[in-house]
Amino acid sequence: MLRDIETSRGRGFFVTRGENVAEVMAISIARRVGDEPYGVAVAGPVGRLDANQDALVTALLKAGQALQQLGVALRGQI
Repeated sequence: MLRDIETSRGRGFFVTRGENVAEVMAISIARRVGDEPYGVAVAGPVGRLDANQDALVTALLKAGQALQQLGVALRGQI
């Protein structure tokens, strides 16, 4: 599990397949906005997410950049 976490951190996103519910997959990112941790995830049937994984990862990483920019903007207002 620790190896999986380190690998996921290195690539910038996390994936789970059927760990909580069979045939359900999730792709997620973790970011900080100020001092608060946030997570953004997309979940659904394994087949659907596998078929669209590249596009979903791209969208999640873009959302992560927006969250980081929000954190920078908020720091400037405090």
